[in-house]
Amino acid sequence: MSYLLLLIWSYVALTAEGKVNADGTSLAGVKLRIHKRGIDLVRDLANQYAQSNLNKLEIPDFNGTYVSSNGCSASYAFSKITILDLNPGSVSLIPSPPNIATISVSGADISVSGDWEASGSLIFTIFGVLVPIQLDDSGTFRIDVTEASLTQSVTLGYDSSTGKPTMIPSDCSESIGELSLDVDSELGIIFNFLANTPSNTIKDFLEDQICPGLKNIVEGQATEYINSTPFIVPLFFDTSIFLGFVCEPATTEDFFQFFTHGRCFPNDNPDITYDISPSETPLLSLTDEMARVSISDYVIKTLLHSLSANEFFHYQVDPDQILDFLGCDLVVSLLTSLIPAMQDPDYNGRPIQLSTYPPSPPSADFAPGEIRMAGYYSIDVEVILDDGSVEPVASATAYATGIALVELNNTIVTGKITQPAVDSVTAEGLPATVLKPVLNALLQNAVVPALNRILENGYELPNAIGVIAFEMPSFELKEGVLEIGTDLKLAD
Repeated sequence: MSYLLLLIWSYVALTAEGKVNADGTSLAGVKLRIHKRGIDLVRDLANQYAQSNLNKLEIPDFNGTYVSSNGCSASYAFSKITILDLNPGSVSLIPSPPNIATISVSGADISVSGDWEASGSLIFTIFGVLVPIQLDDSGTFRIDVTEASLTQSVTLGYDSSTGKPTMIPSDCSESIGELSLDVDSELGIIFNFLANTPSNTIKDFLEDQICPGLKNIVEGQATEYINSTPFIVPLFFDTSIFLGFVCEPATTEDFFQFFTHGRCFPNDNPDITYDISPSETPLLSLTDEMARVSISDYVIKTLLHSLSANEFFHYQVDPDQILDFLGCDLVVSLLTSLIPAMQDPDYNGRPIQLSTYPPSPPSADFAPGEIRMAGYYSIDVEVILDDGSVEPVASATAYATGIALVELNNTIVTGKITQPAVDSVTAEGLPATVLKPVLNALLQNAVVPALNRILENGYELPNAIGVIAFEMPSFELKEGVLEIGTDLKLAD
């Protein structure tokens, strides 16, 4: 059952780092809200889970003593109790404030079996005659329970040191409607009559075992799942995103809402730090979609920092590519003629290569309908010597801007950078005033096309668990935030 509640966390496809204000408003980079229809899907999943997993409930051995009205007594014991069959009936998942999830099961039918033994002596009155019965027997038994009900509430929380979710079982109630006991005995009808006599006691015992047993399942499976799950989703180009929580979930009668981390990081440096903080995003509105996610631009900013750390934006233009990327022989001749070092006889006429890279990570801001990109990129001009080594002869740094457009086709995200432009240039080893058209050509013909070839490949929306799949997702770019709305379905 703990798995059912952990599925709620698994809907968090992307998450982002944040903190909680004194008034409880989260500054998490991503807010996730699961609405009524989404909760209904979890309920259906809960029903499937109950049918296949509640048979793991461990029922301890049970013994007692039956004392008749004439003072005789017999002891009995039931052991090796296992669940044979279970029909969970109706299962519901109910959120309630401030951070409670309640699983309710009603109309359940359960059959269990095990071993029994009995010993002692009893006196029965049969047709007015006292008949003593000496018991010393053992065998198997079957108990059939019908119309059982169960309600288990769990407090949803988080571990502030790890960001991992916690689930603490709280209120629990149970009830067994009808119970029938069938005991296999050579004494036949007489012993079955005796065995059914303490049925109420057995019923009380079984009821007393359900909540403690369920508590052990929730705590045990939750601990096992949480300890084995890193809450990290791989992204691309050796980057990942951390899926820890930043505060307790918030629940009402209509939805679950979660506030989570989403600090992207390079895989070889998970502890990297950024001078970036998440900004507050608008509250999510109630919609008819199963789930809605609000992603602040903090996520893409940390992603760009991670890609930059992995040298994703580094690009080298080889000698045989320069003509294609700079556009024409005139631009190449202009570039080499402007570099004083190229007039040296040792360098004149030698092939050159260009190395481009950002001296600092680029920035990105969500805006209505687009993502505004900006950042510095540097270019080093290097002469290739006879031995294959390179000698830097000039360098320049440009501040460039561009617009990124994003499309979502089913669950595949694609992107394209448009309107690239160089705004300013600083240079060393060549005049900056005439470099702007050269760097614009390099940006438009080399850097941006290379990035677009990667972005146009498309990437699947990250999903933390394969049991749930997105259905007909849509997105909307707003000021400072990207909102994704989607229905959900059980994965094939």
